[in-house]
Amino acid sequence: KKGITMGENLSNSKVPILIKSYYNMSKIYRDLGHQEKERNNLNKALELGGKILLEIDNLEAASFYNDMAKVYKGLEKYEESLNYEQKVFEIYKEIFGEGNPRLNISFNDMADLEFELGNYDKALCLAYNALSLSEKILEPDHIYFAKVQSNLAKIFIAQGKIKDAKLSLARTILIFEDSLEPTNPSLINSY
Repeated sequence: KKGITMGENLSNSKVPILIKSYYNMSKIYRDLGHQEKERNNLNKALELGGKILLEIDNLEAASFYNDMAKVYKGLEKYEESLNYEQKVFEIYKEIFGEGNPRLNISFNDMADLEFELGNYDKALCLAYNALSLSEKILEPDHIYFAKVQSNLAKIFIAQGKIKDAKLSLARTILIFEDSLEPTNPSLINSY
């Protein structure tokens, strides 16, 4: 059989399979450490999918966008990464509403990207949103709570707020010490 090319008129039943194939190839390239090839396959999937992708399954679209955000972050293209992360956030907000743990992760990821862009005030606002949501939905010793605190500390340091950074790092270390094995890299890197 003849292979499918990008220029062909595809039936709707073939499009999701082809999108998923590009997506799966991107994951293989990620595992191999080939970020450019990973990004190219994700772009092909998104290009092909467009509106169809969103109509098929918003969670699948969010997964694609999240992967694109990670790829662009790895390539240190933080604005592009932030654009995709904002799409993820909007999809999660639409599907799950306020107070969902996935929004918490998005807030923290966007805070990290704003930090990388040097937008410390925006980063702090987003990190505080993540912290506020963490306080509502997670136990105080949850590992993700520590990740939010660690992100806050990084922002405080960049702003010269050393006292606040020390408090956030102290909370991070306490949670990590209670939750992780002594040889875990997250605990080791927190000291």
